[in-house]
Amino acid sequence: MKKTLSERQSKIIQILLKETTFVSAQELSVNLQISMKTIQTEIQEINGLFETAVIESKKGKGYRVLDRERLSESVFIVAKKEENREILILKEILLHGEVEYYKLADSLFISTSTLNKDIKHLNDKISLNFKNLKIVRRNNVLVLNCGEDEKSKLLAYFLLEESENSSFDISVLETYFDTLDVWKIQEVIVQYVKMKQIKITDFNLLSVLLHILILISSEENICENESENGFALYLKEQTGLSLSSSAAEKAELIFGAKRMRQGEETQSEDILYCKFLKQTFSEIHEIYSIDFEGSEELTEGLVQHFKSLAYRCRTKTQMKNPLLPQFKSSFVLVYDIAVYIATRFFEVSGLRLEEDEICYLAMHVLIALQSLKERSLKIILVNPYGTAVENVIMKHLKEIPDIEFAGNFSFMDYKGIMETKPDLVLSLVELDKKHNLEVYRINNYLNQKEYQAISQRIKLIRVKKAYQNIVVKRCFYEELFMYDCQFVNKEDAIDQMCERLKKYHFVDDQYREEVFERENVAPTCFSNVFAIPHATKKIALKNGICVAILKKPITWNDFEVRIILLFALNSHFDQIPKLYEVLLNTLDDERRCSEILEAKSFDQFMNILFK
Repeated sequence: MKKTLSERQSKIIQILLKETTFVSAQELSVNLQISMKTIQTEIQEINGLFETAVIESKKGKGYRVLDRERLSESVFIVAKKEENREILILKEILLHGEVEYYKLADSLFISTSTLNKDIKHLNDKISLNFKNLKIVRRNNVLVLNCGEDEKSKLLAYFLLEESENSSFDISVLETYFDTLDVWKIQEVIVQYVKMKQIKITDFNLLSVLLHILILISSEENICENESENGFALYLKEQTGLSLSSSAAEKAELIFGAKRMRQGEETQSEDILYCKFLKQTFSEIHEIYSIDFEGSEELTEGLVQHFKSLAYRCRTKTQMKNPLLPQFKSSFVLVYDIAVYIATRFFEVSGLRLEEDEICYLAMHVLIALQSLKERSLKIILVNPYGTAVENVIMKHLKEIPDIEFAGNFSFMDYKGIMETKPDLVLSLVELDKKHNLEVYRINNYLNQKEYQAISQRIKLIRVKKAYQNIVVKRCFYEELFMYDCQFVNKEDAIDQMCERLKKYHFVDDQYREEVFERENVAPTCFSNVFAIPHATKKIALKNGICVAILKKPITWNDFEVRIILLFALNSHFDQIPKLYEVLLNTLDDERRCSEILEAKSFDQFMNILFK
C-alpha cells in the first residue's frame, strides 16, 4: 500500500537512512529549520503509518532507523504543497493544451473537491495579472483558451513566484521540466550570453532560462534540421536539440538579440533615451533636490536598461524582481524616484512598468545616489593628554562612516575651534558653554560604550541638521492631524485626507487625482504600519502634511497600515530627501513608532516626532 508523506517527513527519512547511528533531535532541527518538538511529532506520524515503529527514539541520543529494509522498500507518495501543486496543474494544462479532469486528480493523489479548490485559487491568481484568462472545465476536460505566447508568459510568471528571495534554487525547475536536462540548458545559456557579450542580470537570466525551457518543452518547437543561426544553432551544437524556424525566432526575441544590433537605428534610439533622461533628471532635481544631470554612469546604465525594458513591455514579459519587498522598505526615497522615472517613461512611450521592473530602475538610482553623498560631518578633538590618547580615539573613530576629522585642538584655542566650524566637538575636558557648539564629553576613552554613544550622537546630529535645514515643523499643522480614524480602505483614506487638505486650502480638486495616479503606478506603503501617499508633481497650494493615525489597520496592497502621512508640497519645497530622513528616522524605530500609534493629540505627535 502506498503511504503519503509530507515533504518534511520525506526529508527526515532521507537523513536518517543515510546514517547508521543515532541522529540528534538538535541536528535534525538545525538541518530542517524546525523545532525539536515538531521533529518529535513528525516522527510519531511516520511511525503511525506502519504496524510497528520503523524509527527508534532514545533520550539523550536522538533518532535512528529500526527497520531499514522495510522503510527503504515502502512506496511513498510525497504530497505536494498547495502552491507547488497549482503550478503542476497549470503546467499540465499549458503544455498539453487540455487535461482530463479525473485523470489529473488521480495523478496528483488528491480528491476532485481539492482539485476544484486548487483551480479556483489558480483562476483568482491568474485574473490578477491576466484578466481575460481562465481555466475552464468542458466535458470533464480542463482547458485554458489562450495563444502560445500567453501560455509561456503565464507559466513563467507562476514559476517566478517561487523566487521571492535572492537565492532561487534552479533545481526547483527540474520538477516542472522533468524531461529536459535543466542544468545543461542553463550552462548553454550562460555560455551563449558570455560568447555574445550580452549584458544581463542574474534575475533576468533566470527569466531567460524559464522562457527557453518553456519553448523547448513544447514538442511542436522541436524539429529535425531547422536550426540555422543564433542561439538555436548554438543549442543544437551543444545538446543536439534542433528548434523549428519559428521557435528559433522566438529564442532570439527572448534574449533580446534584435534589440542589441548596432547601427543607425540603435544610435537614434540612444539619442532619444538620453534626451528623455536629461529632461527627467531636470525634473527630479526640481522635485527631489537631487542632481543626477551630471551622472554619466546613471545615464548610460538606464539607456541600456530601457532598450531591453521597452521590448519586455511590448511583449508582456516583464521581469520578476526577488528583492522588491526588501528594497521598497529599505530605500523608500530611492524607490519613489524610480516610480517618478517610470511615470514619465509611461507618459512618453505608453509603456507601463510593473513594480518588479520599477525596482530594477531603483537599483540604478541607488548606485548613482551613493556617489552623491552629502558632506561628511566635521569632527574635532579637544585633547590635552597628547598623541597616545589621540591615537586610541582615532582608531575607534575610523570605524564610524562619513565623518571628517579636522584636527586636535587645545581647550584654550577658542578662535581655532570656532574657525573650523565643527559639527561635533569631542572633548576630554569640560569646555566653556559660550561657544554654542555641539559637544560630547568623553569620560573614558578606553570604553567601547563611549564610541557607541558617540556614533549615536552623530546620528542625532544628522537628524537635527535635517530639521534645521528644511523647517520640517512648518509642514505639520494641528488642523491636518487626525487620530483614532476609521477608514474602510486605502481609497477611503486618501479621499478623506484629500478633503481635509482641500478644506484648509492646501490643495485644489486636481490634487486628489494626482495622488491616485501616483498610487496606481506603485503603492506608497513600503512596509507594515505606515504609508506615505503623495502626488507625483509638487502642485500643492501650500506645504502641508496630513497625518492620520488609525484605530484599526487597513489593508494597503500587501500591508496592514495604521499611520498615513499624505504629502501636499509645492514647487518651492526643495528638501524632500531631508523630509524622508526625518520621518523614517522615527517610523523605522519600533519604540517611537509605537508611541506615535498611541498619540491622542497633535502636541503629543510632534513631541515624539521631533524629540
